[in-house]
Amino acid sequence: MFQTNPVVQTAKTNLITLGMSAHYGDSFSFDELKITAGVNETKDIYALIDPVNNTLLEHNRMFLNIRSVGYKIAEPREHTIVVGQKRQRAVRQLRKGVKVGNSTELSALTAEEQSTHINLVAKIHWGLKQVLGPSKKALAEQEKSLKAQQVAIDSQKNTIGRLQQMESDLQQLKKKIEKSES
Repeated sequence: MFQTNPVVQTAKTNLITLGMSAHYGDSFSFDELKITAGVNETKDIYALIDPVNNTLLEHNRMFLNIRSVGYKIAEPREHTIVVGQKRQRAVRQLRKGVKVGNSTELSALTAEEQSTHINLVAKIHWGLKQVLGPSKKALAEQEKSLKAQQVAIDSQKNTIGRLQQMESDLQQLKKKIEKSES
């Protein structure tokens, strides 16, 4: 199905309208979706859902597949589940990229291809690090650094407090001296 096809545009519009008017948790069978979209095949619904969801996501909604039944409007908590699944899929894909990158025989590549390959593998490693977050060791070092900064801040607060007390004492001494001179 081509996106420029007016039948496809109408089908997408009808599914978007359905998704926008439905409540969280409302479910629709494949037959209901086919009738709404004006298509005959379940495979057409599968083809339409991604572009429809791209629009629905702009309005905090999405169709979520109910295996062998149809789709439903995902609850907000289900959005979080989908995000976690997408993250896991991204990690798997990045790890596959690292595996392929590490198994490449660089000596069989030209200098330009080697440079491109090394840059791509480095970017994949960077992406994987971003998705997985910092290591336990890095987190421990960060926590240690934050504690040291907190100790320094506390020390500065203590010093400021002592300086304020000293200033106050100095002011009182000045007043006593002025009284005794008069």
